[in-house]
Amino acid sequence: MKSLSFIYYLGIIACGIQGSKKSCQQYKELCLPASFLAAMGGGMIRDLLILFVFPAAFTVSCILDDAVAICAGLIYLFYLKKHENHNIFKHFVLLTDALGVGSFVAFGINKAFTLGATQGIALCCGLATALGGGILSALLCGQSPRKVLISGFSYRMVTVLGAVLYIYCLTIGVNPVAAQYWIILYTLCFIPLTNQDFRETLARNIINIFEYSKATAIPAPMSVMIYQSNVCVIHITKQISFHSFYMPKNARNRNLRHMDYMINLSNFKLRCPRRFARGR
Repeated sequence: MKSLSFIYYLGIIACGIQGSKKSCQQYKELCLPASFLAAMGGGMIRDLLILFVFPAAFTVSCILDDAVAICAGLIYLFYLKKHENHNIFKHFVLLTDALGVGSFVAFGINKAFTLGATQGIALCCGLATALGGGILSALLCGQSPRKVLISGFSYRMVTVLGAVLYIYCLTIGVNPVAAQYWIILYTLCFIPLTNQDFRETLARNIINIFEYSKATAIPAPMSVMIYQSNVCVIHITKQISFHSFYMPKNARNRNLRHMDYMINLSNFKLRCPRRFARGR
């Protein structure tokens, strides 16, 4: 259960960062309200409009949740905003948001079932908890309702399917804790694929790993044997490392220049081994 609570707070942090990011695009002074609504607005919609109970976001038990969301928005405003274009920051927010969506869906559905709601009402509660905060924060930051409803269609369809699967798991008697882990794993696997930048980076890295393994699986040991038998000279080809795509642009360029230098030096040593012989 501690791991589920940790995942839940990661989702709150991701929502707070996203709300602060939306406010910084047009209305910087709305950073704190946008962060709060992005993280807790879905629960407020669920409690007020669907379950007709007092919003949990304004109770004593949710003080820590509110504080985490607001602190996440402040951290983005004063520090993380400088690094928002880095791939590491983008992928961190995307993955934590994917974890949080699964946790929010399960939390909303569980609360609805606890209060005696039907499956249809529970489905609406799960979707409102997961998606309502992002919609409210976008509207607060000046986006048009039409744009808010149209954007992120694939993201919402994945969330809807995840909520349906979670209710189905509870219906057939799966342990709620195990079902919650399954929904979190589902959103972690499929929600990042709805982001175009993540898909491009993933495809690029898969191609590089495949090409690297294809280039070194058989030619590398064979070339060593051929070189030891003095048949020919090895020529080392350029291979871009997996982690270089996550570096900043300047660091990536320095890394590539260093790789070029080391490859040329290695090829020269292999072509002229006598110049680098030991003891001379």
